[in-house]
Amino acid sequence: MPHIDIVDMRIETARQRGLTSISGRLAEAMHERLAKREQTILFLNRRGYASSMQCHQCGHVENCPHCSIALTYHRTDEMLRCHLCGTERPAPNHCPKCGDPAIRWRGLGTQRVEEAVRRILPAPGSPGSTPTPWRARTASGRSWGSFASAASISWWVRR
Repeated sequence: MPHIDIVDMRIETARQRGLTSISGRLAEAMHERLAKREQTILFLNRRGYASSMQCHQCGHVENCPHCSIALTYHRTDEMLRCHLCGTERPAPNHCPKCGDPAIRWRGLGTQRVEEAVRRILPAPGSPGSTPTPWRARTASGRSWGSFASAASISWWVRR
């Protein structure tokens, strides 16, 4: 069984003065692996950039009209999506309820983690992320093959 460090991300956020998705210890470990030409794999079961949109002024959260769950924000195409029924719509620039432009993107998604990893590690050799979880066996097989054969950082999404 591998060694596991438990990190209080509230302390990390305060230490790094803001929202962070990668702890200092994880970043350090990833750098160590890369220096040894070893690999790192991160598992996160949250697609998109943020798990919800919330208005800073009135607290409104955009929910799916069919499923009543928070819509997930996808930064790559600026869309809000329901991962249950597939409903999607463009992400608003202001709150649909009160009109305030101060929107917060709450929660952690694979796009946000990928963005953080790209900031702390060099881009060459980084294959990126799978946009949807295990869409096709051939696609995941190719990704696993490249992971096994080269020093890289890989992102995987799995439900």
